[in-house]
Amino acid sequence: RGGAGQRTAQYLIDMPATRNANGTRQLYYEPASGTSFSALDVADAPAAELAPVMGVGEDAARLAIAWARGLDVRDEDNDGERNDSRPWLWGDPMHSRPLIVNYGTSGGYSQSNPNIHLMFGSNDGFFRIVRNTLPNNSGSGEELFAFMPRTVMPNLPVWASGSASTPPHPYGVDGEPTSLVIDHDRDGNIEIADGDKVYVYVGLRRGGNAYYALDVSSPTTLPSGFTAGNTPSLLWRIEQTSGGDFDELALSFSTPRVTMVNYEGTPRHVLIFTAGYNGGWSGGSRIGKDAGSATDSIGNAIYIVDAVSGELIWKATQSGTASNEEHVNAGLLHSFPSAVTTFDSNSNNITDRLY
Repeated sequence: RGGAGQRTAQYLIDMPATRNANGTRQLYYEPASGTSFSALDVADAPAAELAPVMGVGEDAARLAIAWARGLDVRDEDNDGERNDSRPWLWGDPMHSRPLIVNYGTSGGYSQSNPNIHLMFGSNDGFFRIVRNTLPNNSGSGEELFAFMPRTVMPNLPVWASGSASTPPHPYGVDGEPTSLVIDHDRDGNIEIADGDKVYVYVGLRRGGNAYYALDVSSPTTLPSGFTAGNTPSLLWRIEQTSGGDFDELALSFSTPRVTMVNYEGTPRHVLIFTAGYNGGWSGGSRIGKDAGSATDSIGNAIYIVDAVSGELIWKATQSGTASNEEHVNAGLLHSFPSAVTTFDSNSNNITDRLY
C-alpha cells in the first residue's frame, strides 16, 4: 500500500462521478450468488469483494474499478488530471454483433418511433444496453446499463494499467447475443402486465467458458432508462463443470440458437449451441486448436438447454453414457465453434433437425 497509490485510490472514492446513483453510468457486476447485479462502484465493499477475483490488492482493485467506470487513472490525455473521463470509454466489440430488441410503444414511444435498444458485448469486459432514440424521436446512443462477468475480471487490472500481457489481447464479452421475446398477445409491445418477457443470451467467445442469460423484460418501461431496483437481472449462467452436465464446454464461441423442441410431448423454448472452441493460452503457451490439430477432449459436444431455467435437456458427446438425455457418437473428435443450424421440416415451429 504505497502512500501515493493509497491517496489516489481514496481521492477516486470521494468523487461523486464514480457513484452508481441514478443519473451516472449504471455499471454492475455478476453477483457471487443470486440474480441481482451488484453496483460496480469505487468503494470499499466492491473492492474488498472483487480484489481476490482480480488477483490484486484492494487499492489496485479500486483503481481498476475506477478505470472501468471511465476515469482517466493513467492520464491518457496527458492533461495532468486523473479524475476526468478517459478519452475512449469502451473496449472493442470485435465479434459481438449488436442485437436489436424492439419493445414497441412502451415507455412513451410510438409505432413510428418504437422503443428500440441495442445490446452487445465489448472487450473491456462489459455487456452493454444502449438506447436507440428518445421518445421525442431524437437520436440517443446513451449507454443505459452494463454488467461485467466475474470470469473476465482477472483481465480488469491489465486493461486498467495498459500493460502488455499474454495473450496480447485480453478478451472480455466478445460473443454475439441472441434473444427470446415472448409477446403473449402479439401486439408488438412488451407489456409486463401481460406477462411478456424478453430474455437475452450471450457467450464470451475467447473471454471464457460461460454463457449468460439476462431478464431484460422491464427496465425499458421508463423513458429515463434504468434506475435502482429497475435493472436487468441474471436469469442463469452456464459455465464449464467438472463432473457435471457441461464438462465439455470450451470457449463459448457458438452463438446460441433460440428455438422450440417437442420435449416429453410439450413444446418448449430452448437454446441449442455447441460446446465451442478448444483454444487459447495456458502458462504463456497456446493450447488446443491454437497449438495444433490434435483431437480435443472439450468443445466436442452439442447442448440443448431450457431457455428459461438453463437446465440441460439433451446433449451429444464423444465418450459419455448413452441415455434418453445423452447421445454418444465416437466421431465427435474435434471441438467446433460454429453455431448450430436448425430445421423445421413441417412448418409447425418445432425444430426437427440440427446441422
